[in-house]
Amino acid sequence: MGTVRFSKIVETAGKPIVHLLWMDPAKDLVLQKAIHANRVMTVHQGQTNAKADYGTIGFQKGLSGQILIFPKSLKPFADKQVIGVKYDLLEWPAVPKSQQARKVIPVKHSAKAKPQDTKISATAEQAALTENAAAKVVKLPNPEDDHEDGPTTDVEELKNQVRLAMKVLEEGKQVAAFNLLKRIVDS
Repeated sequence: MGTVRFSKIVETAGKPIVHLLWMDPAKDLVLQKAIHANRVMTVHQGQTNAKADYGTIGFQKGLSGQILIFPKSLKPFADKQVIGVKYDLLEWPAVPKSQQARKVIPVKHSAKAKPQDTKISATAEQAALTENAAAKVVKLPNPEDDHEDGPTTDVEELKNQVRLAMKVLEEGKQVAAFNLLKRIVDS
């Protein structure tokens, strides 16, 4: 079995179109007509990078690969293996207008939608950010302000109640934990 370059076949038989098998090949009338006219090539696509794609003349059922249909007969190349498959030489079938995606038109913003005075000084912007940040900060009590002789019994009792609420929460009893915390806050 000899070899022939894909570009040589394209020069002789024209640019092929890719044929997609959406049904059983025996019921595909377009494919069957092309097979009988010797205008079909099966391209075997290598599973790894070590092996290049190659083609065989005719339709080979059961193999994964591309089916190419040429405009002219491939009879002169019947017993040859096709090497050097160049996918940029393929002719892709046109998609009907009814099945094409609509063009997306970008939205144009009117001049009225833009703010009039967009120039804000850097210091004014920094002051606004600082003011917003200060409003969101929660001041926590300083531990040094507590009594130096250690926590009082009220604080210890409060800690024990919060620990109990946390334990109940860990057990998956959210409502009970919420009620305990609510009692702590209300007392």
